[in-house]
Amino acid sequence: MEPVWNHMLTCDYERTRPTASPLEWDLYTRSLLAWPATLMNVPEPYGRLRRPGIVDIDEDDHHRLLTQWHTLLRHDDYVPDLIARTTAWHRATEHTLERAEQALNHADRDHAYQHLGQATRVFLDVMSTHIVNWLLPEDDWNAHLATLFGDAQRAANCLLALMTPSTTGHLLTGHLQQMKTTATSHNTTTQPSATQTRERAGTTRDAWEAAALLAAAGTDDTVTQIRLIAALCAWAATSEESRAVLRARYLDATRRWASLANRDITALTTRDLHPKGNR
Repeated sequence: MEPVWNHMLTCDYERTRPTASPLEWDLYTRSLLAWPATLMNVPEPYGRLRRPGIVDIDEDDHHRLLTQWHTLLRHDDYVPDLIARTTAWHRATEHTLERAEQALNHADRDHAYQHLGQATRVFLDVMSTHIVNWLLPEDDWNAHLATLFGDAQRAANCLLALMTPSTTGHLLTGHLQQMKTTATSHNTTTQPSATQTRERAGTTRDAWEAAALLAAAGTDDTVTQIRLIAALCAWAATSEESRAVLRARYLDATRRWASLANRDITALTTRDLHPKGNR
């Protein structure tokens, strides 16, 4: 997100992802525009498309939609439903991509197109989940934890641990390296295996969640909020690991289909792959 100028925020994927294909820009901008409808059932776009790759968002609309979003994230009936729905989208995308890849392996252009269309529809929902990962109320959570612990550094360490993915990947490894700088118990000269990395990160995350719950003990509302924060942090980080893998698979399958169908990959949009998707 670019700095606010003239009461307008701009999300410029041409700048942040200069080597991306037009199809990839289309994925990001369509899912960005649609996230209020996808995740809050609010039939209102998040800004307007200036051109493929660039979205402009009115500052007042941004703050209003973000307030709605952050309010929902404090509800213990909304958060589990959000996690269940978005997790299902990831699984559905993986399933449809598997079928598309199988069709491509057999040079079955028509069935590959059909499955890619299904994957496109649900993957746009996955990408909307990715969009709001950087709209989470992390500053509020950090302030809440700092009040709870009475220590800003402990709060920052806690939030970092809670944001650790539960699956092995680039984010998990990076988070573990960050935590090593603040936790001497992780100092080692040997390179941990993927399983050890996951277990260490999980142990650290669980310990910090337990510490926060202990600090909140005796106040039911605060305990509930800590549980929601922990669940949302784990969800956001883990879903981002999955999303990154699915994005690479989706774009690879699309390139393979375009080659098989003799289509220009630089001219494709998500609507070419899923023409019934008018969102």
